[in-house]
Formats: sequence, structure tokens, C-alpha cells
Amino acid sequence: MNDMADGGLGREARRTAVGSVMRAVPTCAADLPRGGLEELLPGHGEVVVLDPDGRPVGVVGFADLGRQGVTAGALFHPLALALDRNVPLSVAAAVMAHDCVDRIAIVGEGRRFLGLLTCRDVLGWLAREAGHR
Repeated sequence: MNDMADGGLGREARRTAVGSVMRAVPTCAADLPRGGLEELLPGHGEVVVLDPDGRPVGVVGFADLGRQGVTAGALFHPLALALDRNVPLSVAAAVMAHDCVDRIAIVGEGRRFLGLLTCRDVLGWLAREAGHR
């Protein structure tokens, strides 16, 4: 779709950094016990597991609590990708589509975790920019 057909949304997506669209989610260390995850998950749906330097290594959701494992490190699914907070939203969306991933970790200096960008976040931004609330 060209910029004329989409009302400028393509141009705006190239100017919008993922850091302004991502959402904050709870984080934990890999050694957090299952009980700690059970306290963090309600209201958020997922918890990002960080390495000792604050870099994202995986994510745990409600469904993962049904698996064997007593810590977040034993239960998480690896996060396949991380992007800098200044990457344009259009690039993040293209990466998500190309690599068939539904979430990307957003990182800052030193690859420290800042938030998650999900397909739902991208679609929500698109709808808001198109005037839907």
C-alpha cells in the first residue's frame, strides 16, 4: 500500500519508534520459583525472564505453568528477537511478519530489556492512527 492509499500511515510507521508502542511487562530472574510466576502473571499474561545483566532471554505465560519445571528458567520459551527501542515500527512489523514471530523484546543500551512489542500492539497502533478508538 502506498502512502496515498493508506492516508500516510506507512510514512508515520516509518517515523514511529517501537519504544513508543511497546508495552511494559513484569520481569524476573531465571531462578524465580513457580509461585512467584503465579503472582506476577495475573493482569499481565506473561513475564519476561532476564539474564543477570538485564537482557531478555525468554517469556513465561499462563500456559507454561502446565509444564514441568519449578523455576522461570525451566519454564520459559526463548525470545527469538530483540530490537533497539529506536527501530521504526514499520521495520519491526516487517521483521515480525518475515520471521513469523508474535512478540519481540525491545531493548535499550547494553541490550537491557525495556518492554515487549506484540502483533496486538502493532495492530492497536495501526487502528488508533487510522482514527479508530
